[in-house]
Amino acid sequence: MFSIKKALVAGAVASALALGGSVASFAAESSTPVVSSNSPVAEVAASDAYKAAMDAYRAALETYKLAMADYKAAKITYQAAMKAWQDTVKPLNDARKAIATEFNADIKAANTAYAAAKTAAGTDAAALTAAKNAFIAARDAAIAERKSAEALLTPAPAKPTMPKPVKPTKPTKPVKPTPTPSVSPTN
Repeated sequence: MFSIKKALVAGAVASALALGGSVASFAAESSTPVVSSNSPVAEVAASDAYKAAMDAYRAALETYKLAMADYKAAKITYQAAMKAWQDTVKPLNDARKAIATEFNADIKAANTAYAAAKTAAGTDAAALTAAKNAFIAARDAAIAERKSAEALLTPAPAKPTMPKPVKPTKPTKPVKPTPTPSVSPTN
């Protein structure tokens, strides 16, 4: 029985025999050697380039690790300095808030007393002037008390001036070369 498979195989063999001589004649006429991309020379060159790239990457990675260790140490130092500054400034800010609260209470009391005196004075100009002068005196006393209380506070320390450390960037890993497929020569 004659099958299609056998016919295709016979046709392929006949084509190879017919073309085989012409391919060989072209190869004999060529003056430059044909190097396959999968040749040992090409593979060694690609392998050496990849190894060199990996060595450079490893060196950059070591530099990155050292920079990262420096970054972490600087970050810890900066955070400690900021924490110490915040711990020093917090009591001062709390004292300032207490002084401001007391001052606001004194001014509110002076305003209430002035409003009551103004209502009691009615249209009497002398009583109105006396009420206004009493308010001004109470206000000035509250301001003087606030200033003297603020003068007793110790000055706030300067905020840490060290710059915030900058995180280094990680190097990129080189891409491993992929072998390029090539057609193997037929004899």
